[in-house]
Amino acid sequence: MPLIPPRSDPRWRALVRGTTPYKLKGLATRMLLTRVRLMASSGDERVIGEAIDTAWDFFTRNREAQQDVEALFGADAASLLTLEATRALIATGQPLMIAGDEALLRQLPMGLWVGGTIPYFMSELGGTQTRERLFVTRLPSVTSAQTRLYERSTLSQIPSHYPTNGVSFVIVPAGSRALAEFAEEGPRWKGLFDRPLVGWVAGVAMTDVGVATAKVFDGATGRCSDDAAVVLHAQLPDDLVARVDLINLFAQGDGEAITFPSDGFVVGECVVDGRPTRLSSFLAERGIDTRQPLVADYNGAMVNVSIQQIEGDQVRLFAPVHRGVTYRFARSLEGDYAQVFQRELDARNVNPVFACNCILNYLYSKLEGRTTGSMVGPITFGEIAWMLLNQTMVYVEFVPRG
Repeated sequence: MPLIPPRSDPRWRALVRGTTPYKLKGLATRMLLTRVRLMASSGDERVIGEAIDTAWDFFTRNREAQQDVEALFGADAASLLTLEATRALIATGQPLMIAGDEALLRQLPMGLWVGGTIPYFMSELGGTQTRERLFVTRLPSVTSAQTRLYERSTLSQIPSHYPTNGVSFVIVPAGSRALAEFAEEGPRWKGLFDRPLVGWVAGVAMTDVGVATAKVFDGATGRCSDDAAVVLHAQLPDDLVARVDLINLFAQGDGEAITFPSDGFVVGECVVDGRPTRLSSFLAERGIDTRQPLVADYNGAMVNVSIQQIEGDQVRLFAPVHRGVTYRFARSLEGDYAQVFQRELDARNVNPVFACNCILNYLYSKLEGRTTGSMVGPITFGEIAWMLLNQTMVYVEFVPRG
């Protein structure tokens, strides 16, 4: 008999709030799934709880329905693991990246892994928030790997440890001085762009912002920090290469060109179409929706900078702007985020070994319970593809050379 997850398992919520179609054998199962999803579509937490109860009761009582449990909760949810299952994977010695609640990460044994705090995930069953499971990214085909924790004073050494053929995965805590150093100074480091560098910004639950601090973990040494970067340098065989790319659904709008006199996460003065002003004044005058990011065009690569909050005459950002770069506010998406994303994903036909998406996309586009195709991974406080990005999905593939 297949193992039915406990009622508290976050996959039940993802199931009833999701839209993923399944090839189910039982007619009753198909009808029941439609019913509970209709219930949960109201968004009311009490009704969502009733939908979960209804689904759990159905699968525990209906023997015929249990033939569909594996389709719903088997290999399709293999990335979001229990503490025990994660410990078992670490014991195999394979290199891993692990995302989850600090309390769980602190209970993991030493091994060849790096981790960061976050309770939000895009699983195979859809977007979910949980403190009870860990998102584990396996790295197939890696021939060797090493982990390093870089203090702020040694961050610039990251490129010197790049593998000759492979990829380096980096995690940095949100709100840390290490993140500010990486984001503002990193693009100037010698050799930064010489090899693939990809990763994410660790965070905390939105209700814990300002109370708890994001942290990163080096599993090889057991060290934990809220002001350092952790990196897993992974070597690949000669016949494979790592290819880093991003999916950014935002593009520059047709509005004014905006430049800034200096780099930074906190902005006061700016120049709008040649006219000096304050960014906060410009936002108020134009009535700009601050959920739309500033977008810079890096030779065809659209790089977002998202607004965190307005504090008087200053604007705090989730990533720094850079002097000399021209920004424009993004044009609005044409359609629902998940649907537009799926169209873009279908056009690419990618098979990522790692992906992460932004917490702002998760919140603004209401991705709880909704899937983003083959792109699964942590929902993060920032994404890294050499530079710090916002409102972007970053991914890496291992592809044949040539």
